[in-house]
Amino acid sequence: MPQEGRLGLLRLLATLRRNPLECWSEEFFEEPIARVKLPFTEAVLLHDPGAIKHVLVDNVSNYRKDPIQRRILAAGLKDGLLSVEGERWDIQRRTLAPLFVRRTVTSFRDAMLEAADVLAARWQNVPAGVIDVAAELTLLTLNVLALTIFSDGIGGDFDEFRSAMNAYFASIGRIGAFDLLGVPDFVPRPGRRHLRQTMAYFENVIDQIIETRRRRLDASCDADAPQDLLTLLLRALDPSTGRPMSVAEVRSNILTFLSAGHETTANTLAWSVFLLSQSPHSSAWS
Repeated sequence: MPQEGRLGLLRLLATLRRNPLECWSEEFFEEPIARVKLPFTEAVLLHDPGAIKHVLVDNVSNYRKDPIQRRILAAGLKDGLLSVEGERWDIQRRTLAPLFVRRTVTSFRDAMLEAADVLAARWQNVPAGVIDVAAELTLLTLNVLALTIFSDGIGGDFDEFRSAMNAYFASIGRIGAFDLLGVPDFVPRPGRRHLRQTMAYFENVIDQIIETRRRRLDASCDADAPQDLLTLLLRALDPSTGRPMSVAEVRSNILTFLSAGHETTANTLAWSVFLLSQSPHSSAWS
């Protein structure tokens, strides 16, 4: 539930560290444009469609990512579509657009259904008791990502990969007092060492996967190549220049897809299951 009123500075700092979404009070979900003053900056939350279009479409060049956003996105995502700006964003958007046309998205339907069937079968065989639905649906989204991005597998321990990914996303979204107070980025932050270790693991694993797939694509005809997101990323070309993406750009966009398709999707599914359970017609789902 949203907070009833705005948080004071100390509660705000504690809440941002625990879960940034909890810092928004009720008014931020009711006003079309809401402002909040932070120690050295100001944040604005937009709900009005016209204002959102003004910022993201009509006058995008006037709105750049603030230092806090850049700090959060710098850990592994700095070369991906979510983080780049200006001309680099235009190039990547053109390059990646074909990956999200209807035909491409629907081609992953079977992989999604396969993961859902595995989850349903496991739930049917669980003895009577409590199921942690949120954890189960997080595992589901991870399995979908594994099937749609890395259909050849990750070449290592998937549980280790999943654990590292959970640690990574738990770290990058936290906003601390140093960030709000404008402390320079070179000043050490709590947990940054662990984040660097996690990123080194990710980069090593993903770079190996990319290199293995590149060799396979070079040696295979189109019919033999896995038709997953990794293949599409490696074959994507800027329609204006014909330039492929660099390894750093491919890696960052893989991490972007993982972040976009992991926790947010799992939370949406978990809330959907909860809301269905509260429906007077929920017995129809049992």
